[in-house]
Amino acid sequence: MTAKLDIRKILTGVGTATLVVAAGATATAPATAAASSISTGRIQLCSQGNYASQLRFSPSGTQSSSTNWVAAGACQTFNVPGASSGNGTLVSVDIVGKYNTSTNTFQIGTVYSSPSSAGAKVASTGTTTSPSWKYLPNN
Repeated sequence: MTAKLDIRKILTGVGTATLVVAAGATATAPATAAASSISTGRIQLCSQGNYASQLRFSPSGTQSSSTNWVAAGACQTFNVPGASSGNGTLVSVDIVGKYNTSTNTFQIGTVYSSPSSAGAKVASTGTTTSPSWKYLPNN
């Protein structure tokens, strides 16, 4: 149970399930998680909305990088940049969606993860006209 709370403590400074939210996006309460626990230094993205989504990492002092697009209805797990070094630096992780009718993208929200913290699971939800995201329990 302690490992599940580590990422939450990093994000909020307290042991609650509150997440840091940027760009006016909304975060909903945890729902059914994707199968299996995600290991340290990794983050899973589940595209539960009607659109594909991706993660864009912005580690401090490092070039930004993006994951491949995760199709609607699918989940994929990625390494948090810098995880191999085991450092505790927070990495800004933007959750981005792609419109179904073009290659244009839209910002859904931002979470913060540490390459040395417990793994995390997030999901993009909603529609392209009303996107949102939620944190999924890592169990």
